[in-house]
Amino acid sequence: MKLRNVALIIWSLSAFIFIQCDSDDDDLSPVEVARAQLIGTWEVDQVLLNGFDVTNPSYTDFVILFRPDGSYFALDANPVFTESGGFWQFINNDPERLEIGAEEVIESTVTFSEDSNVLTLSFTAVGEEIGASGRTKGLEGEYEFRLLRSDQQIE
Repeated sequence: MKLRNVALIIWSLSAFIFIQCDSDDDDLSPVEVARAQLIGTWEVDQVLLNGFDVTNPSYTDFVILFRPDGSYFALDANPVFTESGGFWQFINNDPERLEIGAEEVIESTVTFSEDSNVLTLSFTAVGEEIGASGRTKGLEGEYEFRLLRSDQQIE
């Protein structure tokens, strides 16, 4: 009887340990985690240019949708995002570096809040020279876009 109880205890412990073990196949890579966090609609909370808040009036209605197919769509994105849509991808499979754009590409660092509801994009914008006058298209400088996850539907 004792041998039977010991065998039952050993079998129960083995089954418990087997059930608790996760397969390595279920683990997501850091890029896959960042991709899942990024996909969706984001609306502006704050935009800083060289440390100064420029949210109002330029970006008060800024919204960006990152789609699963690697495309994005942005509303009220000027003057930094000069295109209303394009493509995005992680640079060299680095979940903290994102390339956004079509013709004009922005390389941004990416950070998420712990709960994945706040996205911060930080990048340097270089204005495009217009003619020989020295004027530029877009605003140059160090940008930080703080975005909040949104339920807003945009196409």
